[in-house]
Amino acid sequence: MNKLVLILFFFISGLAFSQKPIAKFPFNGNANDVSGNGYNGVVNSATLTTDRFGNLNSAYNFSGSPARIDVSHPTAFDLGDFSYSIWVSPNSVFSGWQTFITNTNDNAWLGQNNGNYVTWGDCGVDATPVQSGWHHLVWVKSASTTRLYVDNVVVQNLTSCPTGIMDSNGMIFGSNNLNETFLGSIDDIYIYNRALSNAEVGTLFLGIDPSPVAQYDFTGNANDVSGNALNGIVNGPVLTTDRFGTSNSAYSFNGIANNINLGNSSAFSFTSKMSISAWVKVNFTEEYGAIIRKGQYSWSLIRWASTDKIYFGADGLSAGILSNTSIVNGVWYHIAATYDGSTIKLYINGNLDASAPSSGNIVTNLSEVWIGGNSQDTNFGNIGGKIDDLKLYNYSLSSSAITELYTEGGWPVAPIITNVSIPNIPMKIGDLVTATITVEGSLELFALQPSTIAGFALSNFTRVDYSTYTAQFPVTNGGTDLASGSDIPVNIILNGTGGNSSAFTTAISQCCDPIDANAP
Repeated sequence: MNKLVLILFFFISGLAFSQKPIAKFPFNGNANDVSGNGYNGVVNSATLTTDRFGNLNSAYNFSGSPARIDVSHPTAFDLGDFSYSIWVSPNSVFSGWQTFITNTNDNAWLGQNNGNYVTWGDCGVDATPVQSGWHHLVWVKSASTTRLYVDNVVVQNLTSCPTGIMDSNGMIFGSNNLNETFLGSIDDIYIYNRALSNAEVGTLFLGIDPSPVAQYDFTGNANDVSGNALNGIVNGPVLTTDRFGTSNSAYSFNGIANNINLGNSSAFSFTSKMSISAWVKVNFTEEYGAIIRKGQYSWSLIRWASTDKIYFGADGLSAGILSNTSIVNGVWYHIAATYDGSTIKLYINGNLDASAPSSGNIVTNLSEVWIGGNSQDTNFGNIGGKIDDLKLYNYSLSSSAITELYTEGGWPVAPIITNVSIPNIPMKIGDLVTATITVEGSLELFALQPSTIAGFALSNFTRVDYSTYTAQFPVTNGGTDLASGSDIPVNIILNGTGGNSSAFTTAISQCCDPIDANAP
């Protein structure tokens, strides 16, 4: 049914969950859950009615007590953080309490009271006046913050809510256990076990489920965490550190027939719309080095070695697109590509980099989707470097959604210092010693804060390349002597452009580079 989605979305902090809905109620002739999890609703006196598009038997009307729909499960709805998203149409503004949706314990309740939309429970408050006609509500609670959206506008934002799991034996639509029944119609309930972002709420308001078709976080494996079970088969790549420096959280490709095979599911046969989001840190590529592609002749996101630019395109489209920005080796980049049926775009690090008119349907085929290679020619189009957090969507992401993907996890982070070294030679008073500071590759220009090696102050901080800086210190009279074989103490602090800083205090191990601060 062509309709916007009413979503009930939940997230339990600290646990890993799928991106797809855990329950989904389009109300197309019944109250069944179509997510695949089987949380079907039991209808009590509510009656099928027309939805906001005029489709018959595609929403439920609640004419008063005892009308309700019950969804029972002993654990599925034991929730901490959560979000409700719902389409409602009141018969009239009514004084008193009316329930749109709640858990069975009524401590996560959304409805209306005395003509105002209300959230109620561990953290809730009156919001904005109820209006006639269909309206989209989304209530999001994440940690101590709660937000209520009405038609994609935030009307309530609280920041001091308690945290914790709210036990429940299920959900109730249209009423509660106090028989505070809604007089009106409800449609399109989805239930997610993660928190919606601002951009995702906006996507839902436009009638699109924001969940990716496939999502690969690469946290210890190549499994799809979207909930669609499109798991990857690893052929050569090895787990490595991600852009945050976390071990076993990205994959490294050697550029020689390494790939992650995602198979040829029909879910990857995009036609009129699609988006790709990925983090990449390239060391080298063959001429058409694949970040991800579906065979030789469907869709692809690649890096051209001759120009170091990113290309996105697909057979069947009137035009592909090449980035204006060249991708530097050894630096993490967020790459996003979108096609909406009329325009093709590339974003780099959250910013629109290139856009062009393009039309047509993407050619589909039975070729496998490979990350890091070409399934139709294993000796052509390989990539060397790291790939992480790859997501595929069957719609065109908005610019705000891409910004959220770029900043996800708190990126850009403080500088990640990986090593500090000095020459392996004896040092004495008057010597000017150059230290090499190695960082995780970044386009950011870092700044040196007051820092020392062996107690001597560093200065003359200079960027050599995107992952290497140098700084100098003079050996001055009266400093601390260090004999051969002694570890040299280090205290270096770097600032990023956003003001975030990091310190490196790992001593330099050396065998024969003493510092004599009392001899010329």
